[in-house]
Amino acid sequence: MSKIKVQIPMKSLITIKRPNGDLEVVTAPGTKTLNDRLFSRIAEATKRAGRGECISYRNITETKYVDGPTKAEQESDKYHKELKADYRRDAFGEDFGGEELADNTPSTKNDY
Repeated sequence: MSKIKVQIPMKSLITIKRPNGDLEVVTAPGTKTLNDRLFSRIAEATKRAGRGECISYRNITETKYVDGPTKAEQESDKYHKELKADYRRDAFGEDFGGEELADNTPSTKNDY
């Protein structure tokens, strides 16, 4: 069995320049990861509140190695993927499973 490398988000740090000139690094409240959109919203709110200027952010992650799926788990996943594709095909009349799960049913009754 092989090991899989997983990055686990731990926290996000924001560097803020306070109105008195001090630089402060704070943990972002309520989230473990930040993106540019969320950071810009936090920076705007901080500036509007007069609490300083957000300079940058950094996401902190921890690397862990976990056991990969066993052969039985891989087969079970494959079976459930095929089953879901069958259900979707029956419900919506479309092929959601890719080439390996293509429906070979004739498109019209005149074909058979």
